[in-house]
Amino acid sequence: LPYFFVYCLLGLGYNLQYGLAGINNVANYSFVAFGAYMAAVTTLGPSNNFLQSYILGTSIAWPLPLLVGAAAGALTSLVLGFIFLWRLRHQYQAIVTLVVAQVIWLLVGNNTGLFNGYNGLAGVPQPLESVVNLAPIPYEAFFVGIAAFCALLGFAFMRRVVRSPLGRVLRTIREDESVASCFGRNVFRQQMSAFMVAGAMAGLAGGLLVEYLGSWTPSGWTVYEGFVVIAALIIGGTANNIGAALGAFIVPVAIYELTGFIPPFGPVNAQTIDAFRWIAIGLVALLFLWFRPQGVLPEARRHFRLVDRILAGQEPIPGKGLSLSEAVHGSDAASDAKDATQ
Repeated sequence: LPYFFVYCLLGLGYNLQYGLAGINNVANYSFVAFGAYMAAVTTLGPSNNFLQSYILGTSIAWPLPLLVGAAAGALTSLVLGFIFLWRLRHQYQAIVTLVVAQVIWLLVGNNTGLFNGYNGLAGVPQPLESVVNLAPIPYEAFFVGIAAFCALLGFAFMRRVVRSPLGRVLRTIREDESVASCFGRNVFRQQMSAFMVAGAMAGLAGGLLVEYLGSWTPSGWTVYEGFVVIAALIIGGTANNIGAALGAFIVPVAIYELTGFIPPFGPVNAQTIDAFRWIAIGLVALLFLWFRPQGVLPEARRHFRLVDRILAGQEPIPGKGLSLSEAVHGSDAASDAKDATQ
């Protein structure tokens, strides 16, 4: 359940930048990593805790570390956005973001003074653990409530965005940037806004992950983890919030987590199960790309009911008091009505 709600938040953020805005970002999990690292270093306290070396080294009250993680994800996306959103077209964005993600991974891993290098951070306290003072199993349920609350907030926010004028502008940019520019839209600014909001959601998800796991290392945010989020959105349905949540259940939970409960038998051991797990995710994603690229729940078509009623003759033209039939076939104000209809 914690993984499901965290990946719901991740899927909703990625749905904003890829499903709505059409940004091909493979480095999305790097925003998760920076959110996790910043949430950890603002919770662990002074450096050299458990012989670890890291920046900041403070301990602030919860939920401020989560907000710091969200801010770190937004700031990282702002920096990366200026690198590849400014000049690159869609077909080159995936290549550049893949390279950038690998460079960031190497820099963090080889710089021990930043986030303790490849050893990573450990001993991150769980939120409000000393306040609620619960046994391990009841605390698991408490943390599920925290993760569910964050996921529901993200879902409500994304629901408003999809139905807002911003959502319509982003869909226009996704389909044709030139058309959006012709109508006076600043394509770069709109894409950057979506990119930063998605980065903030990814950073928040990273903060939840590190507080749940208690540790974070470079081995936990490779390209494979980013592929899980992409596959979940492809399978669930792009530009569909419920589809993003469904994909978060199918891929990270049903395929990845639940297969961990398969007991070893015969030649099948834990390593074999892990290998087949990644093969299964890749095969399912390929099958959907071949036979149902819109996903389980495709993007909902938007209807403008007022325009439909005007075209059906059920509603007068606003400001004229004439039906479409009257405007076409003539009336005292036929010429004005025709102009308004056009």
